[in-house]
Amino acid sequence: MMRSKRGAARISAVWMITAIVLFLVSVAFAFIAQSDMAKAVKERDTAVEEKNAANENQTEQAQLKRDVSLKLGFFDPDSADPVSDIEAADRALSDLRETFSDLAETEDTFEKAIPKIVASYKQLQRKLAERDTQVASLEADIQAVRSSIDTVQSEKDQIIAGLRQQVADDSQNATDRQQELESRLATQTEQLSERDLELRQERSQALEQKRKLEQEIRRLETRIGELAKATRFAREPFNQFPDGKVVEVSDALSLGWIDLGANQRLTRGTRFRVQSGSTGSDRTKALAEVINVESNRAEVRFMNQADRFDPVVPGDVLINPLYDPAGGRNAVLIGRFSGAYSEAELRVLLGNMGINVQPAMDLTTHFLIVGSELWNDPETGEPLEEPIQPSELAVFKDAESLGVQIVPLQDIREFFRIETSSAGN
Repeated sequence: MMRSKRGAARISAVWMITAIVLFLVSVAFAFIAQSDMAKAVKERDTAVEEKNAANENQTEQAQLKRDVSLKLGFFDPDSADPVSDIEAADRALSDLRETFSDLAETEDTFEKAIPKIVASYKQLQRKLAERDTQVASLEADIQAVRSSIDTVQSEKDQIIAGLRQQVADDSQNATDRQQELESRLATQTEQLSERDLELRQERSQALEQKRKLEQEIRRLETRIGELAKATRFAREPFNQFPDGKVVEVSDALSLGWIDLGANQRLTRGTRFRVQSGSTGSDRTKALAEVINVESNRAEVRFMNQADRFDPVVPGDVLINPLYDPAGGRNAVLIGRFSGAYSEAELRVLLGNMGINVQPAMDLTTHFLIVGSELWNDPETGEPLEEPIQPSELAVFKDAESLGVQIVPLQDIREFFRIETSSAGN
């Protein structure tokens, strides 16, 4: 009997020590899990707030991109002689390509490069969304670990109450289970830390990318403004401002001299409306066509006199809404050009006016000169059953969105006459 009591006392002491150890371990695990859970929830809330802020910034960027289509350009606003700086555009494009190293060689214009930049920005947004999903998954794993710990604790209590004779085995099983859960919790905690570090790095990269995009958008807005200023002379009301004036008149021969010449890029065949030079009067008197050009003056022939009792006199002003003494502009031709204004003759005329004809429209294009309807497919050259109007072409719509000055062929015909002799020169 005495030997049996001593054995029972030893068993009770073992059970008491085991219970105390398990209780302390459970409390420690509960504290660690609760702390990690609070940290994960806080980081999730921070990620959601930053995601919402990023979404708001993305909406603002979309609006800015729409504004870019109306204001892109490169122009020195302090220049007394506004001329498009092609080298500045090339430098800006080079800077853009250095910033976004994944741009291909074929993406050699802003129009081609910007979609690639926007795609990169959206890809960053998708990565942020993926990180949010990973954070939510880690939170679910932590919750599962906590649930597992509670289950183990309940099982342990049931085993202690009903199967005291299996204390040694059950304690070992509980210890093994505890080590397993500790290992899983440590692994999950390490993964959460790694994901949090990756998320912070992605956010930092996204902010840097956003800053670079904002800088590029400001450069594009400046370029659009410069292009608009470069073609201001052909827009209302500036196209109605006088280009020159009449300095001499021969009533008997209907001839005269004006104060514009070759130094102002004046060519034979150019026509001007002659308006009264009197203050407060804008009546049109006649049409003046240039027949001979010298360096700083030109001889003109007066036609279509509106009132024979109100002849052209020195001091009357000359207006041609398409005449530009500065030159140095770029133009693209679309549509069909035939008859007296064939495409070859039109190219010569524009060249004499200081306008370079480009093969395709880009961000340096100032004018889109529109001919008549097309009876052949512009891409394949195959005949069409119904003609295509130039306004239906994609390049026409691009010109409207970029603020390029659109000039109908009939305006060219009204103010410029192509002569075979001048075209040959």
